[in-house]
Amino acid sequence: MTRPAYDALEAAARAKAFTIAAVESRETLAKVRDALAENVRKGADYREFAEEIVAGVEPNTFLSDAHRENVFRTNVSTAFSDGQARVLSNPFVRKGFPYASYDPIHDDRVRENHLALESLGIGGSNVYRIDDPVFQTFRPPWDYMDRCSWSPMTVRQAAESGVAEAQAWLDTGQEPSPPAFVPMPAFRPPPGFDRSLGAAPL
Repeated sequence: MTRPAYDALEAAARAKAFTIAAVESRETLAKVRDALAENVRKGADYREFAEEIVAGVEPNTFLSDAHRENVFRTNVSTAFSDGQARVLSNPFVRKGFPYASYDPIHDDRVRENHLALESLGIGGSNVYRIDDPVFQTFRPPWDYMDRCSWSPMTVRQAAESGVAEAQAWLDTGQEPSPPAFVPMPAFRPPPGFDRSLGAAPL
């Protein structure tokens, strides 16, 4: 979709749409979308994607190499994350994984607010209840070029990570109530990444 049409969509519809900043040609958008899908099917290789896009779309479609990389990494990470969340939304799977870990990359490119989420979970950890509005809002990727990841966790895994709620759950066999949700951070995802809780896959 063109950007103005994309911006006019409700959150649920936006999650199924595809757009790229500064690209208005529907034909080009379709080519890039299809190239991303095929690249993921074959193994998600950025260099191969970049070569295919440079050869397959009209000149000057992208502003820079960084723009191409942003399109690739943001869309591929979102697809993998949403696919993982969709699997976990199955009732047969959901109950087995009530927690998730938030894992930023520790290097000189990591952003401070991304790193902060590693210690804003339950009890100052990187573990969140998977149905916590904070985790639903900040489930990676939640920003452009976000390289953070997340992993579903069982009660036992969360207990072994030191989460007191999970330890009590494991000891008693009873799910604690109310759940150990954490306060919402002062920062937010950029507008294009806002996830309405009603439309969240989880």
